[in-house]
Amino acid sequence: MSTSSIKRDKGFSYRLYCLLLYGYPAQFRRMYAREMARTFCDSYRDTVRQHGRSGVLRLWSIVLYDLSVSLFIEHLSAFKAWLKQLLAIEERHGKT
Repeated sequence: MSTSSIKRDKGFSYRLYCLLLYGYPAQFRRMYAREMARTFCDSYRDTVRQHGRSGVLRLWSIVLYDLSVSLFIEHLSAFKAWLKQLLAIEERHGKT
């Protein structure tokens, strides 16, 4: 595999990963997206060094599994926070 091919693949993978991060709630993204992208980049580099292109497929399978689970958890958490805030507002208006 040529160096330019690896760089092109890494660029594509990095852009795709950053795009997938938009699935997270905005507040979560503001806090963690930069670090998550950096970690992905480091993991990608290490995977290519150790396992080549086949390792990248395994990395993506792990990443996609993790994204699907953590997206669900973060959206559930954001929904709970929103609901808690809504109930607090309703309670305040009910007491006046």
